[in-house]
Amino acid sequence: EDSATASFAGIHESFVNVRGSEDVLEHVRLVWASLWSESALMYKKELGLDVKGSAMAVLVQELVEGERSGIAFTESPVDPMTGVIEAVHGLNQGLVDGLVEPDRWMVRRKDGRVVSHSPAERQRAMRPAAGGVGLEPLPEDLTGVPPLADEEVPKVWGLATGAEGLF
Repeated sequence: EDSATASFAGIHESFVNVRGSEDVLEHVRLVWASLWSESALMYKKELGLDVKGSAMAVLVQELVEGERSGIAFTESPVDPMTGVIEAVHGLNQGLVDGLVEPDRWMVRRKDGRVVSHSPAERQRAMRPAAGGVGLEPLPEDLTGVPPLADEEVPKVWGLATGAEGLF
């Protein structure tokens, strides 16, 4: 969803768990239409981008119903000496939409050592629902369990820095 020079995170529409050929085609059209939404047009204008030359490819992929999911920043926007891993129970949509509070690990960039872990309240999870996704209460047996075990955090960090090394 980004251009070569700017991030468009959250500007364009995205849809999860769309089922059936007709619904998929309709949602592809809705994603394309978001290229010219009011917020997208204003953002492009602020950046001085050519609106008439706007184009978008739409990716359609099968939903992987994750039990746990998250994001990793190999360089924290706040402190370039650390990276950030955030994880939640359930689908990542709850995390990226800001609807589910994540557990957060700060990781030292130079050696991958965990500097801190900020646990979330862990009350809800995003799960597939009819026609999309929905928030559900997190089962009680998971409310006290971080989405990543201590030994998994370095593995996630290794995958993230490995991907970073490709670019």
